[in-house]
Amino acid sequence: ETDTETKEETTKQITAGVVIGNPEWDASSHTATVTLSKAEGIGDNLYIQYKVEGKTDWAEGNKVTGLVNKDKVVARLWDKRQGGEETDKTITDTILPKVKTLSAGYTDVTIEEAIDNESGIVGYAVTGTDAKPGKTSFTSIDKTYKISSLKISTGIVRDTTYYVWVIDDAGNISDAKSTKTSIETYQITYNVNGGSGGPKNAQTKYYGRTLKLDATKPTRTGYTFQGWSTTKARANAGTIDYAAGANYTANAGATLWASWKLANLDLLATGGFSTYMPTGAIARQINGYIEVTDKSASEYGAAAIYKSVDFTNYNKMVLTFSRYR
Repeated sequence: ETDTETKEETTKQITAGVVIGNPEWDASSHTATVTLSKAEGIGDNLYIQYKVEGKTDWAEGNKVTGLVNKDKVVARLWDKRQGGEETDKTITDTILPKVKTLSAGYTDVTIEEAIDNESGIVGYAVTGTDAKPGKTSFTSIDKTYKISSLKISTGIVRDTTYYVWVIDDAGNISDAKSTKTSIETYQITYNVNGGSGGPKNAQTKYYGRTLKLDATKPTRTGYTFQGWSTTKARANAGTIDYAAGANYTANAGATLWASWKLANLDLLATGGFSTYMPTGAIARQINGYIEVTDKSASEYGAAAIYKSVDFTNYNKMVLTFSRYR
């Protein structure tokens, strides 16, 4: 009767089981350790056995090391003769990976550093909002415990905020980290080319965007403002590239030069030089010089009078005349 009671007590104690603790991860080895302890009320005559299913045989002890994500630890009590009821726990990495630093260019985003010391990073995602993406949205990569300088350019555009995520082998998704891509800028300046007033400040042109030029027009005594030219030579030749307030679309900086036309040229020519010019003479500006043509055949026959203009000094004009019969 005594032997029967002892056997029943032993069986009851073995059935009570083992408590398997939570995994503690080691950052350097990327493995976990679990501690095993007897359930409350277990006597000293029972011992703990454990095994890692599919990897190790039964061993005695209260600590299991070298575990990785998805390992299954099985534990039981035994009395050196027989084992009791088994309990088990699958090791699960519940620690989120982390995106630490990002950088961005014009059309690319770089994960400078992301880490996961437990199960390892297996993918990344780049989104336009801070809403966490689904697991199927991630681009797969070879498993790594640290990402360094991973450049992403697909679908990345200028001047846009992006959110970057990584996912580990246990399916944990990191918190988002954001960055913003850059955009090229260009300076548009104005040269009034002998005039005064006009735009006071430079304007900034952004890549791919239309800039509305300053609509303010400069003034110059004796001249009419025609528009803006991209070089001084084009301005002085009367070649106009942009009107005041026009749209500027080039992805380049520029200095725009004011282009001028003599005001009331006919009156100046016929009135100021009537002594030397036939009645009815017509004057016009052509590409930087002035042509005066005689329309009075009765007075000078088919004569033509030309005057050239020296624009070196914008405060005066030097006129040279020649007459042909």
